[in-house]
Amino acid sequence: MSSGLANVGRYLRRLDRDALAAFVRDLYRARGRRAHVDDGHVIVSDGERSRIVLPVATRRRPRLSSPATERQVDVVVTAGDGTGHGGALATGLGARLETAADVAEMLRFAVDEADARELCREHLGRPPEALRPSRTQRARAAVAASVATVRERLSTAGATVGDGVERADGRAVLAIVALLLGAAVLTTGGGQFDSSDGPPASNLTTDEFGSGDRPTVNAAPDGNAVPVRSDGSVNVPAVASAHRRAASSTTYLLFRTYTGPSTTGNGTETVVQRTMIARGNDTYRVEQQTTTCGSSLTMTYLYYDGSDLFGARYNGTLSYTQLPADAQYPTAPEEAVVGNVERYLSTTNTVVTDPSIDVPGVYVVASGTPTSPSLRGVENYHAEAVVGRDGMVRELTVSYDLPNDSRSVSFSLRYADVGETTVRAPAWYDARWGDGTATATTPATTNATFFDEYGKLRAEMAARKLCRDLADPSAAD
Repeated sequence: MSSGLANVGRYLRRLDRDALAAFVRDLYRARGRRAHVDDGHVIVSDGERSRIVLPVATRRRPRLSSPATERQVDVVVTAGDGTGHGGALATGLGARLETAADVAEMLRFAVDEADARELCREHLGRPPEALRPSRTQRARAAVAASVATVRERLSTAGATVGDGVERADGRAVLAIVALLLGAAVLTTGGGQFDSSDGPPASNLTTDEFGSGDRPTVNAAPDGNAVPVRSDGSVNVPAVASAHRRAASSTTYLLFRTYTGPSTTGNGTETVVQRTMIARGNDTYRVEQQTTTCGSSLTMTYLYYDGSDLFGARYNGTLSYTQLPADAQYPTAPEEAVVGNVERYLSTTNTVVTDPSIDVPGVYVVASGTPTSPSLRGVENYHAEAVVGRDGMVRELTVSYDLPNDSRSVSFSLRYADVGETTVRAPAWYDARWGDGTATATTPATTNATFFDEYGKLRAEMAARKLCRDLADPSAAD
């Protein structure tokens, strides 16, 4: 149980003021105190003395001018680490500060294990052992492990790896994070790339898109999020339309994956595509790895600055292009996703099920025969989607078999940091077009560094492992 409690702060930060106050009240009750909530404060008594506890949620600040705040507050409980508003408030009020780490310690040692488990289930939506670190934290841990592995392999081969690979600004980490988290299928065929040497450096970091700890939409299956026909089946076109409306009016990170036959050529090769898309208010960025098993690895980058679309591609050499913002290269990346939603969820038996405790929304399952012509003849088809109260499809996973050549296909997409994403121009764009000329004859000015070679090496190692695992699933880690 204790390992999961280390991540309790991430789940506390999802609570608004009232929900956090209810959690703090029940935490003190589990410790044998009498406690009740009064105007956002928790009044705690041990029978002899009463104390006023002020919970400070990160989703909504308390009203500092309210009469309740003018009381003598004894303890401030913050869902954060104490470096933000909660810590400043505790200092200003002269109160003791208890952070998310302190709450975790209480759950470990000051509360009966069964009570701690029930508290987490009731208020945080899952038991202590299921409290997971954020996607960004998991990615960084995986990156650190990957860096250590590559260091060891390069050291064995007689190469030296500098500490600059793990710079705090995340530039050297970016390409690896995109590969570990991301996923696919936004093609960039067509368009002429002019070539130069070396893969693109990138200034894209997960930090500039948000922490990964943003609140999720806790939608209840109230019948409003997903349109259902009179026969109980899901109205999939309406779901796709609702997703378009929701996604086009917000910012987000989107991670997509595709594993299966190549969507170009004769389709006999197996392709693994992983893509990370960041959408800002008027801009978006794409970073994609395409691995064609047995032949090639391509890294593709797109940046839409609000009026024009720019691209860079690395497949042994680096090439640039300025692309037309048209139907093939949409000005809004959600347009490509809408087609995925409608195609994959359209089956003869698409229904809404009750969400499990881990699902932040309405659970839609498509387990019948797919009706899209592009999926005709597939076997063992299964698709699942999580739809938020706002109608946005937050997660989608699909799998099926191709009977003709005994291959399987998988596709997934997952949104993060919805409404909290900021997009900045990538380094390769600044190097190429940063002076604003945006002409095809502008010379490339990328500065080749060890990161370039390291990013290429890491991508190629990941690609080889993916292809080995596809060829022999029993050999996968």
